[in-house]
Amino acid sequence: MFIDLDIDKIIDLYINKKYTVLDISKIFNVNPGTIKLRLNKANVKLRDYSENQKMVMNRPDIKKKISEASKNSNEKRCKTNIDKYGVEVPSNNIEIKEKWKKEHLDKYNVLWPNQRHDIIDKIKNTNIKKYNVDNVSKIDSIKEKIKNNRWKNKTNNELDEIKNKTKITWSKNFIEGHPLKNKKIQDKIIETNLKYRGVKYVVQDQEVIKKSKESRIKNSIDKIVFKLKNINLELVNKFDNVTNKINVKCLICGYIFETVLDYVFHNYGLCPKCNPKNSSKPEIEIREFLESLLGFDLIKSNLRNILPSKKEIDIFIPSLKVAIEFNGLFYHNSNMVGKDYHLNKTLECNTLGYKLIHIFEDEWLFKKDIVKSRLKYILGISNNKKIYARQCLIKEISSKEKDIFLEKYHLQNKDISKIRLGAFYNNELVSVMTFSYGNISKGSKKENGVWELNRFCSNYNYHIPGIASKLLTYFKRNYKWNKIYSYADRRWSDGKLYYKLGFKLEKIIEPNYWYIKDNKRIHRFNLRKKSSEPHEISEWILRYNEGYRMIWDCGNFKFITTNGGIIL
Repeated sequence: MFIDLDIDKIIDLYINKKYTVLDISKIFNVNPGTIKLRLNKANVKLRDYSENQKMVMNRPDIKKKISEASKNSNEKRCKTNIDKYGVEVPSNNIEIKEKWKKEHLDKYNVLWPNQRHDIIDKIKNTNIKKYNVDNVSKIDSIKEKIKNNRWKNKTNNELDEIKNKTKITWSKNFIEGHPLKNKKIQDKIIETNLKYRGVKYVVQDQEVIKKSKESRIKNSIDKIVFKLKNINLELVNKFDNVTNKINVKCLICGYIFETVLDYVFHNYGLCPKCNPKNSSKPEIEIREFLESLLGFDLIKSNLRNILPSKKEIDIFIPSLKVAIEFNGLFYHNSNMVGKDYHLNKTLECNTLGYKLIHIFEDEWLFKKDIVKSRLKYILGISNNKKIYARQCLIKEISSKEKDIFLEKYHLQNKDISKIRLGAFYNNELVSVMTFSYGNISKGSKKENGVWELNRFCSNYNYHIPGIASKLLTYFKRNYKWNKIYSYADRRWSDGKLYYKLGFKLEKIIEPNYWYIKDNKRIHRFNLRKKSSEPHEISEWILRYNEGYRMIWDCGNFKFITTNGGIIL
């Protein structure tokens, strides 16, 4: 066969018509190596193999043939393995797996070839020489290719199927249900990390921490630059942490000032020269939202002639006797205003017959839809679908269901609760009420028969008259209780709902504080003083030195109801 090959024709196909060695081998029905040898004998220089391979792979007909051949070969191999070993892949056979493990342990003191450091070093050196990185997964084009091949083109059903298959495999191989929960694997990981990194866990390695930090900054920088352009700003300094404050320059007036990334990612943090404080973007957004509901003429802004103290009211709706304050966390922290500032302004408004609502900045940044729904409720405006409590089914829900619902529809997010009740309309969860034992963070303690009504909220796309009463009645009928108490935030509520539910006002609680950092409020209980910290230094000074500031609320109303209606 080799002697009978037409060498002139082979050379003509290879050079002039630019066929690949693989193409020509198919034309002559011989092994590609035979064609290569023939061309070499004729002193024809072979084209670069990688380019040759690319040419082949880019041809649809060749792609299809290779794919079919690979598929047939794989099916044949799987059938042979099943006949011989009882599994499609020999490494899945327990006997073979143990045999390989023993051989590698005896010879190399590792379980698998990919754990041998001579092989690892060889691969790294080859990659560095070829790609200038020690691992091909670090190449941007490879990263994108892996991402696209693995997940991008897969449907949700396919992804769920992969997850379920993984869980089944883990449950078969590990009693604990997950490889990282297996004690032997945990010990092996720790042993390897101590041997090669000097620490128990990878996240403790300073080099890994540094690389992670650099990677996080690299991934964030493009987003930050894009977001800054949206609000006519540009970055003027380097920063080493994505939560740090940054210096930016206004593209309109050239003014350089400091802002925080939370502002940037929500298109706030506007130039203070081009946008003075009394025209902050969040405040403008709230006013525009109210104007869209009530009309431009009914809304008054930035008034100093309403209160006797001449304090400014951000937004005022005279016809409804409602005032609204937007409290930026920077301008309203304890460095700027006193402990009773927000409460005193509330009391001044109440004295004049006005209801004052305080909106903290992080509420508008992160819970805008909930704030809008509460404002609509307070203003008596609702275009939501109306359903009635009698149309809803009440039943207990899981902790996960409760958490998801509260995160979406409650300003204070999820809670830790013992009893979780849900109201369902046509199998859709539309309202949630939770109950817990006394909470030490609120100065209470666990007592038999004493419950706190911890959270109540509804899907803001529905208007559901009577649903709070139905949920509370279900609790009273199905659980043992002597006393139920709850708190109403004076920034938002005067306790009207509690009076409707049969509660009575027990006491008024003085203003309390939250810690703030990076434009977010953090409950003081999460940063309480630790036993290891100096006893002679107060908690707030310790936190102040760590970069935290305090902001005060307006206090709470505490409401209570007892079984039998008698309050002792």
